[in-house]
Amino acid sequence: MSLTEIANILGKPYFQAPNCLIYNMDCLEALKLLPDQFVDLTVTSPPYNIGKEYEKSLG
Repeated sequence: MSLTEIANILGKPYFQAPNCLIYNMDCLEALKLLPDQFVDLTVTSPPYNIGKEYEKSLG
């Protein structure tokens, strides 16, 4: 699938560069719009602001 086809499905990207489209949208909603078997891997950041301590100060 080309970047043009992806843009036709998801709309105008937040940022675009050669071979790269970045969308500022709910990833679950975006994934629902893409064809089955399209995504091989999704990498996310941990949820923030939920009270979990991720790093401790070394000082």
